[in-house]
Amino acid sequence: MQALQTSNAALLALGGAAALGGVLLLSRLSSRQSEPNGASGDQPRRPGRVAQWAERQGVSPGKCARFLVVHELLGVAVLGASTVGCLYAKPLERLTDILQGNDGGAGLKGMVDAGMATAERKVGALLARLRIEDVSPAFATRLTRAWAEGMVVRSLLSPLLFPLKMWTAFYLVS
Repeated sequence: MQALQTSNAALLALGGAAALGGVLLLSRLSSRQSEPNGASGDQPRRPGRVAQWAERQGVSPGKCARFLVVHELLGVAVLGASTVGCLYAKPLERLTDILQGNDGGAGLKGMVDAGMATAERKVGALLARLRIEDVSPAFATRLTRAWAEGMVVRSLLSPLLFPLKMWTAFYLVS
């Protein structure tokens, strides 16, 4: 459980760092003044059509930055929830069990086992390189499988998740 809390904290820190980087980039780009063709630079730049439209709609650079932060935090929450959900629900294992009963899952089971063996080998090497010794190999295997299953689940649900994250971020910011 300690390893799961550590990995979730690392994911949150990574997502927060990405969101902070996006905010800094956005604030830098929104505050940048470009000089019109050959002007001395003492005249402010006239806003373009998109900036004028955004101003009429009440969209400010601050709101855009808050929107990006909320959207990224929602993405990190979905990542954590899908990984933890797959850690306990094991959807791929259930699917292969169902398909094996129909004699169609032998090929799928072989592909899953080969992919997981590769992932486990890479995670084991990563843990050894990072000198993380508190994580048992069995838990590292379960966490690797859960992350991979969560990635598949998120990919399958992305046509629903992306608009939902956009709407939720818009709702929370406005």
